[in-house]
Amino acid sequence: ITHHPHIKSVGFKLNLHNVLIASEYAERVSDGALLFPYQQSQYLSLGYRLRRSTPYVIYAEVDEGRELSPVALVQTSTSFGWRYELSATSAIKLELQNTNPKRNSQGLSYGLFDSPINSAGVFSIGMDMIF
Repeated sequence: ITHHPHIKSVGFKLNLHNVLIASEYAERVSDGALLFPYQQSQYLSLGYRLRRSTPYVIYAEVDEGRELSPVALVQTSTSFGWRYELSATSAIKLELQNTNPKRNSQGLSYGLFDSPINSAGVFSIGMDMIF
């Protein structure tokens, strides 16, 4: 049996003066493939540009969708971040993300969250550069 997974998504970005809004909804359609099950995800990002600095917040969800798979990822996350433009071609980003994994419909957890935890926090530092 051959399965042909594909992704469908729709999203938008809006820049209203200093207010930045971005959102996307995506579906991974897999026709019953076990390793790549049908899943739904969405996020909403809000930011406010203050000259060279942009604080932002992101809320995201991943759900297992209509197929019940033991490998389906189910979680929500909230991120708070700050981006600072160093120049026209580079920026530094700091972000604190809190992820809340949930058990899927078959009662299984996955990956780093196999142990019984309710949430995990990640602090990251990144740099964007355009060459």
